[in-house]
Amino acid sequence: MFNACTRDNPPSDPLAGKSDQERRRIVATFFRVRRAVGLLGAALPVVVWAKWIIVETTLGPGTCGSDELPTSVSAYYHTCSRDLFVGILCTIAVFLFAYRGYGRKPGEFLSDEVVAIVAGLCALNVAFFPAARAHEDVWGTANIVHYTSAAVMFTCLILFSVVIFTRGRPEDKMSPHGVSGSPRWPVSFELAVKRVYVGCGVAMTAAILFIVVYEVWFDGVAGWDRLRPVFTGELVALISFGVSWIVKGAWLRCLVSGISRAAPRWWGDEKMTQVLNSWRASSDQD
Repeated sequence: MFNACTRDNPPSDPLAGKSDQERRRIVATFFRVRRAVGLLGAALPVVVWAKWIIVETTLGPGTCGSDELPTSVSAYYHTCSRDLFVGILCTIAVFLFAYRGYGRKPGEFLSDEVVAIVAGLCALNVAFFPAARAHEDVWGTANIVHYTSAAVMFTCLILFSVVIFTRGRPEDKMSPHGVSGSPRWPVSFELAVKRVYVGCGVAMTAAILFIVVYEVWFDGVAGWDRLRPVFTGELVALISFGVSWIVKGAWLRCLVSGISRAAPRWWGDEKMTQVLNSWRASSDQD
């Protein structure tokens, strides 16, 4: 009974017998899960910082567990923002465990499901194995597990943006609208979105490298600590991760669809309306 639904014996098609409206609602739920993952990731550094600021401002210095603004997102675990830090990471992990994505095609090495599960496990480790405080041993077990898991988690998130999310139709498929007298900037919707994914992946990579460079060469250098470089790098990385998943959740498709409908009323530009309609048509598959 417990082995009724396995890879070798998959469940019946959940969309079988459903109306078009019911199918759209089920697919919309899948997209909303993607957007939820992105929103939570982007919100994590903001909400832990905001709670610290609010508590310190309203109740007085030191009431949130730290007299000074924490230097990293992980350091908020040791403040009154711990519940938000752990809660958001655990929620992201649950969503990642439930995420299946597309099946691996012949010749593809990475699986959406495996990368998501690894990222989810690492998110739990980051949540439950806190980073060491300033006076604690940096070679402690919890600290090593925390930062190793964080590194693996961000590697998985970068792979999602640069490799997994960019799979699809050929990248060189341009917009069919050769608008007379205009450059060929109106590329297909898919290619434009792929550039967003790659841009987010590059931003995450650059942010992590920035943190590594700071920790190796500039940690303790006068003036740098005031800039909170580790927190800044993590902020950029997490927001980039969030943007990537929000876009993968068809948010841009909804935006383009709305703009394409409103464009004639806004400015009556036939060429721009034509381009937006082509993007809207090419965004049907994601």
